[in-house]
Amino acid sequence: MLGLGIISTLLPGFAKEFGASGLWIGMIFAAFAISRAVFMPIVGNISDKIGRKIFIVSGLLLLIVVSLLYLLADNEYQLTVIRFIHGIGAAIVLPIVMAYAGEFAEEGKEGASMGPVTMVFYLGMAAGPLLGGILHHTLGFNAVFYGAAFLSALAFLAALVLLPKEKKVRRTQTTTTKKIETTEEVLGLRQLLKYNIVKTNLLTRFVVALRAAVVMSFLPLLASAIVRNPSQLGIVISIGLFFAGILEPYFVAIMCEVVH
Repeated sequence: MLGLGIISTLLPGFAKEFGASGLWIGMIFAAFAISRAVFMPIVGNISDKIGRKIFIVSGLLLLIVVSLLYLLADNEYQLTVIRFIHGIGAAIVLPIVMAYAGEFAEEGKEGASMGPVTMVFYLGMAAGPLLGGILHHTLGFNAVFYGAAFLSALAFLAALVLLPKEKKVRRTQTTTTKKIETTEEVLGLRQLLKYNIVKTNLLTRFVVALRAAVVMSFLPLLASAIVRNPSQLGIVISIGLFFAGILEPYFVAIMCEVVH
């Protein structure tokens, strides 16, 4: 998320250098979201069958490559294609990390366990613009993409070496005479959509993501017309995400208590 945050907030200004209109800036950001939306369900389904770690590692490897591809972009069309590929890399990593963490969570406390994971996501996104602004201000614009590639490489090596093999969860019930293996019904998306609570959650997530996408697409352009240097731009973009990350686990914990 730190690597994604470094690039995303400076991207509108990058696109403007190519003479991209507001429509094309929207298209560049939409390409990232569209590829994630398409590939996330596919990757998630396959990872349930063959394992999580292989996707996390391969996705991080793709993020290294795509961070360097930005340096080759000459126009808004190439930038849109690169953003689409970037979305594929994010789709391979982010939902799998959430599922991976969920498998290690204590039963009955999955929601509370997701709070810290989500907090790390937000803090990475918050620190990204600040770090990107500092790199841009001190070392030049290309340093932002080299920095993103370097961070993805660190994550790739850490996941490759340190990430434990995911659990194979087997729920069992013990009696006085023998151990009986039980199974739980797994519902597909179509079955889940029959429940109003699922539809409400999906709608809520859609609205929140739509708002965030609009703000993150054009706030950097607005802020860049006001602030003096890229470091200050990074602070402006980071501050809201930073507080979201800090408050996330507390609100999740409160909601879990209310639900229980």
